[in-house]
Amino acid sequence: MTDRDRIAARAEIVFVVQATTVSQLRAAFPSADDELASAGLQQCRRSSMRSGRHDVLSAPEPTCVQTVAALGWPPPRVVSDLRGAEPGEWQGRELASLSPDQFQHWRAGVAPPGGESVADLLLRVRNFVHGVGGGRYVAVVPQAVARVTVLVALGLPASKIWEMDADPLSTVAVARRAGGETRLRLVNL
Repeated sequence: MTDRDRIAARAEIVFVVQATTVSQLRAAFPSADDELASAGLQQCRRSSMRSGRHDVLSAPEPTCVQTVAALGWPPPRVVSDLRGAEPGEWQGRELASLSPDQFQHWRAGVAPPGGESVADLLLRVRNFVHGVGGGRYVAVVPQAVARVTVLVALGLPASKIWEMDADPLSTVAVARRAGGETRLRLVNL
């Protein structure tokens, strides 16, 4: 499939926010050994979400893959472009441990030392949405990815990421129409 064919193909991607993680309960940046909290497993058990006829994708974080399994969905295709923003040296660090200046700079879009900025994450997710082949997908992703998906669909700047919340197991969908136009869709699974 050529780039032109890929853009011309219609696609729908339903982004599902991963279930609650241990790092989220600690109000910390994700760590390499992060896992679903017991509350996250409970959320999945109580959920009535079904993957339906969508191809199942997952960000590479273990918590996203664990969410797919806990929902009882088929094993996902792991897509590295769906990973959350790289926290760099702040991996596993609690937000409360940041100085006021560090926190303000991070919220203003500056990447953590050795990490990735929201603008970089936005560009990566935009490239994924515009480059994925035609079809229907459901993708379990970290909160930040779901939030920037809204920005991608609406053409908003990275600075708007803090103006929305993304609860565990919430969904947001992007429909890419023939010709590459994207539309935000609110859906149930």
